[in-house]
Amino acid sequence: MTGTILALDSAGSACSAALWRDGRIAAHRFAEMEHGHAEALIPMVQAVMAEANLGYDALDLIAAGTGPGSYTGVRVGLAAARAIASAAAKPLSGVSNFDALVAACGPERPSLVALETRRADLYIQLFAADGTADSPPSIVTEDGLVALFDGTDHILVAGDAAPRAVALLTAAGRTAQAHPTAGHADARFIAKIAAQRWLRDGTTGGTEPIYLRPPDARTVAERAADKRNLPTSLVVAGAVHGPVLAALQQRCFDERWSTEAMSALLTQPGVAATLLLAADSQIPIGYGMIRSVAGEAEILTFGIDPGYRRSGHGRRILADLIERAGKAGAETMFLEVAAANMAARKLYEAVGFAMVGRRVGYYRSPRGVDDGLTYRLNLRQT
Repeated sequence: MTGTILALDSAGSACSAALWRDGRIAAHRFAEMEHGHAEALIPMVQAVMAEANLGYDALDLIAAGTGPGSYTGVRVGLAAARAIASAAAKPLSGVSNFDALVAACGPERPSLVALETRRADLYIQLFAADGTADSPPSIVTEDGLVALFDGTDHILVAGDAAPRAVALLTAAGRTAQAHPTAGHADARFIAKIAAQRWLRDGTTGGTEPIYLRPPDARTVAERAADKRNLPTSLVVAGAVHGPVLAALQQRCFDERWSTEAMSALLTQPGVAATLLLAADSQIPIGYGMIRSVAGEAEILTFGIDPGYRRSGHGRRILADLIERAGKAGAETMFLEVAAANMAARKLYEAVGFAMVGRRVGYYRSPRGVDDGLTYRLNLRQT
């Protein structure tokens, strides 16, 4: 079994990507940051893949940090990893950020891994001298942290909250020291742990995020209202967004577009794409792509994640695509839609598209055969 693994992490106060190949790290990107993980992560992934001169089909496994850490950061990293794994049809492995930091310490194993919550408490996990966990991941107050180490001779602390933990322990009369290098979970060590599991017995770690705070209890109606009122942001998508767009396309439709095909399409003349992100988490929830040539524009693909449909997000993307086509000099816009897709047809007709043609039996999927309807919009009247 080979071991070519792409690993990424954005859970804590850093962002990183690494490519593990032939028993070593072949490419690596890392940057400390408090914010901006969503914007930084995919370019890092593209950079390590380019440096290693690999396509996504050459990977054996995708690995990601599962937290704990920033709620948004954990979701961004796992969403990106799942998107890449889905688009490339590869398995996904999760590695806790606690385990990644223990691996980063090398032979000098920490007694404590402490991660920032950006509040008055800390995320922690205790470890034995051989590196095995001595406690489950947990969240403790500053006073509770001190109480854990009554009578301990020496405490080695890893993690981005190590300076705060060491200060608290030292002030309480404990002997504590921050590990000199293991301050952040790094994709290099996530890759190493995932490789050890994968090559040893072909297993992957669980990919459920580690959230140590209870989620807010909300009714179905409240969650639906949240989706309708969800603040979003539009991003101009490029080739670096190929993995995300390919995964979105596969969630929206039966047809599979590879990451490579999507990225290549985004480099073609006249092609423009829009990505709709949830403003708080930067998780992609919708997308659209057009090609403009000789005064005509065509919607190549357009979709909303099924969990966010019927919330007005599709109309926002469509309006952006129409505006961009007009700026590119197009006077008319065309699209193709399945006859049975009444929700999409109503949306298109609501913004002024009119049906001008039918292709009998154009769409074929596991659900059956359907006609393709051609719609046209006169941009000079919009």
